[in-house]
Amino acid sequence: MDRKEFVSLLIQKEISPEMISFDNYIDEGYCVRKKGYYWVVSIWERGTEFNLHAFDSESEALQYLYKKLEYSLLIAQSGDKRTQGMNTVCK
Repeated sequence: MDRKEFVSLLIQKEISPEMISFDNYIDEGYCVRKKGYYWVVSIWERGTEFNLHAFDSESEALQYLYKKLEYSLLIAQSGDKRTQGMNTVCK
């Protein structure tokens, strides 16, 4: 999966691509960037990085993030009370 395909899939699922930053840090949202030999996916909240996951390729990193966002959307749409507020991330 490349960035163009990733963004296209997000749009199809009505997930805002604006919450994803490529190569740059973001104050709030997800970041996909090259770090040393690895591609890293992380979550940024209030300028602090959380949940760093490393992958051998950008494609693997994008696939991981897409599945994570797709699952979050599914849970939010199911009405699961444990995820109240999550649907603001999507759409």
